[in-house]
Amino acid sequence: LVHHEGIVDVSFEHLRFAIARVWNQVASGNASVSSTLNKKKSSGNINAKEIAGLKRKACVEIFSEMIDQRSAKKGRRKDVVVVEPSLEWISFTSRALWTMKHKEPKTTYQLLNAARRLANTALTETENDDNAGILLAMRKIESEIAPFFAVCVQGQKPIPGPFTKLPQDVQLEALALLGALPSISVITIKALAAAALLEPFKGAPSANGEEDEEEENGETIVGSVVDLVSFRFKNNCELALVVSLLVTFLAGPSFAESLEEQTHARKLAAKTRKKICDAIIALGDDAVSGIRLASTAITKTIEKRIEDGDMHGAERCAKGGVLLIDRAMERGGTDVNASTWENEFAELRRKWAQTVQ
Repeated sequence: LVHHEGIVDVSFEHLRFAIARVWNQVASGNASVSSTLNKKKSSGNINAKEIAGLKRKACVEIFSEMIDQRSAKKGRRKDVVVVEPSLEWISFTSRALWTMKHKEPKTTYQLLNAARRLANTALTETENDDNAGILLAMRKIESEIAPFFAVCVQGQKPIPGPFTKLPQDVQLEALALLGALPSISVITIKALAAAALLEPFKGAPSANGEEDEEEENGETIVGSVVDLVSFRFKNNCELALVVSLLVTFLAGPSFAESLEEQTHARKLAAKTRKKICDAIIALGDDAVSGIRLASTAITKTIEKRIEDGDMHGAERCAKGGVLLIDRAMERGGTDVNASTWENEFAELRRKWAQTVQ
């Protein structure tokens, strides 16, 4: 398939359509096997789910190879036929991620990686009809990928998606794909925030028994998302959504009810607070504009958490706000005049600090 040269004959086209048909079935979990195979229960026989998994793995490998060939086509001879990835294959990516859940991590990783590479190459190429079709398919991936992270219903505790149970390298590849997509919607942002905040905390208390507030690279998904926000999201996501995501991280999960959940939320906030504040500051043109971008969102989040009876979340958000002002003032130094501090930020800091107290 990959190295086929010369004129593409009818049999080749039939083979390509056959593979596409198999992928469409197994990506949606609708693959069927013969009744004979289904009836076999003896030890050593491959069951229907395993067969579907093997089909998905084979299709994704072909898909990945096709993308490699597409990326390298500029250096090829004109008489070499490069198989273009089918737009239908690409558009089924989110459905396949949901179908595989967390049970096929290697195939999930390869699919995420292939889709990300295709998105990256499409974004850097000259605009044409083929490219426009791929970008449209990428937007379809984005429109359906939210449940892969979490299922969010207003007023209800988020339900973790397959993302939360996958190995860390697969999770990081999923975040990389989000960074390569043409745009990110509010639905996906909410699902991503929920999934990151549902991650089991892996930190350890410091020698004095308090939580260590120094973030270690790669230790939390929240930290990894903040990195992505800093380098990629602000290029393909509305600024207001980016700010909202970061402020949500400051406040932590809104459905932390048990003592264990509250402890997790407190430790995660302490672990990531500095990094989140620095990311908010970096969104602005100078040290203080980041505060201006986030101040309204922080105040509204504190008020909403108090209204909902989530005093712990309000306190976490207020702590983040206080730290944001302190770090911005520290970075701004002499560039922040006394009038700006007194008129804009001193009262705001006092108000947030009262919530903490």
